[in-house]
Amino acid sequence: MPQPAAPLTSVRAIRSLTTAQASQSLPVTFQATVTYFRQYRKNLFVQDGPFGIFVKATTNLMLAPGDRILVRGITRAGLGPDVLSSDITMLGHGALPKPVPVNFDQLIRNQFDSVLVTTRGIVQSADLDPPSSDHAHGTTLRVLLDGGYVDAQLGTQ
Repeated sequence: MPQPAAPLTSVRAIRSLTTAQASQSLPVTFQATVTYFRQYRKNLFVQDGPFGIFVKATTNLMLAPGDRILVRGITRAGLGPDVLSSDITMLGHGALPKPVPVNFDQLIRNQFDSVLVTTRGIVQSADLDPPSSDHAHGTTLRVLLDGGYVDAQLGTQ
């Protein structure tokens, strides 16, 4: 009988997987800092050092940016390697990672996916998003950067 694979223990190791490798549901156990969490959608972004990753969360914890957590789960293939959690444990609260300054061209590539970034732009429009069955109202901003537009969604949980 084959031995189960040892879990991947860092965001860096998970991010270095190919799509084919990530689709093999490899086990993961790693610590990271929450940079974004939408509880109603179970969408979680975490970062450890310069590496960030998307986690499809299966938790009822009310996580906040700066929370340090332990994530257990498996890999899966999305826009890049990401994680489907089976368990998330709160370890404590700390500082957010320092945001990386980026421009439009860097934003539209996968290099900074799930990494906390900062940029400068001009808000061209702000549209109120009506509440739905899974969230309160929010706002979508259309922001002009040097090189193109990005949409930023602001909302409450």
